[in-house]
Amino acid sequence: MISEPQKITEHIFYIGNHYFPAYLIRDEKSALIDAGSTVMGPIYLKALNEHLGDSNNLTYILLTHSHYDHCGAVPYLKRKIPGVKIGASLVASQVFKKEKALELIRSFNKEVEKIAGIKRDDIYFDGIEVDFIVEDGKRISLGKNIEIEFIATPGHTRCSVSYYLPKQKAIFFGEAGGVLEPDGKIRAQFLSSYNQYINSMKKLLEKEIEIIGLAHGGFLKREEARNYLKESLGQAQLFKDKIVSYLNKYKDIEKVVEKISEEEYTRGAIIQPKKPYLLNLRAMVNAVIKDLKIKDFS
Repeated sequence: MISEPQKITEHIFYIGNHYFPAYLIRDEKSALIDAGSTVMGPIYLKALNEHLGDSNNLTYILLTHSHYDHCGAVPYLKRKIPGVKIGASLVASQVFKKEKALELIRSFNKEVEKIAGIKRDDIYFDGIEVDFIVEDGKRISLGKNIEIEFIATPGHTRCSVSYYLPKQKAIFFGEAGGVLEPDGKIRAQFLSSYNQYINSMKKLLEKEIEIIGLAHGGFLKREEARNYLKESLGQAQLFKDKIVSYLNKYKDIEKVVEKISEEEYTRGAIIQPKKPYLLNLRAMVNAVIKDLKIKDFS
């Protein structure tokens, strides 16, 4: 895994940092895939000016899903680059219209701002208006060298979308392919549906892959990239088995969440703030209960 922001290929750039990476795809037009937390807005803007000559040359921002750490800097960038068009799934566009969801995005971003010790009045999150819907199987062209295919990959969230560059064999799937932690372990992320998460991963495995832009941590190339999704699929199945085992042992959802969080968080490898981590872990336990129709918890 390469965690330092840098040029990946002639047309693909990793910007931001290892906590909140974003990926700039540059051709005659340009696209930014994901836009991290609010604290990253000025950092992304500086990088866009460096790589594009003028940040106003950014054509699209493409979102993998609606979580706070993937869309937090969108409002800041939209205020600075009024002409940029925002693309996301239909479900994500609906999420951004719900005040309860927006408040959750704001609160988690405020937590990151507090942890980072950053106090700026101009990075506030005031909502997102999606300009166009990214539909499964559709493609957009950025020019002679870059075509981006949209792939619906629900399971991490209902709104998850992946982006594939066929010519470059590069893929960007947010957390639909799990999260690679600093200790090298891949952590499963099936928040909305375990079954859909597994099916989405198998769908991605059908693609030829030489480059993966990870949701957190950086990017992978060549052999590491080719092996990643297979390993992630296996880790997801193992984590499901652990949840089932703990449910059978403790007979209590909150006890299962407590035990797993003790194991994972004490390793010191989790880069996510604890509040959203626990929210996500609880969602995964409930997803397993629902998809596997586990008795006494349905």
